[in-house]
Amino acid sequence: MPFLLQVLAYAQQSRERSNYEQAALVERMQEFKRQIDRESRWSPNGMNDSPNGDGIQAIGRSSHKMIEAAMQSASQGKVTYTGGI
Repeated sequence: MPFLLQVLAYAQQSRERSNYEQAALVERMQEFKRQIDRESRWSPNGMNDSPNGDGIQAIGRSSHKMIEAAMQSASQGKVTYTGGI
């Protein structure tokens, strides 16, 4: 019986850790989306050179849709990789 209680406690801890990590992921995705929105306002074509001048550009609107899809699937408890970035 003690072994069963240990397994149940471990499962509960794993579920709580997973919920915390999922919430943190959703928050990071939302912050990334806000950053993309801010950067897209700086440039008329929706792209912006990086502040450090190394030629790397911010991600455009098509990636914005991918982020939205990932946020929706994460909020439903599933995260799938659709390719891309």
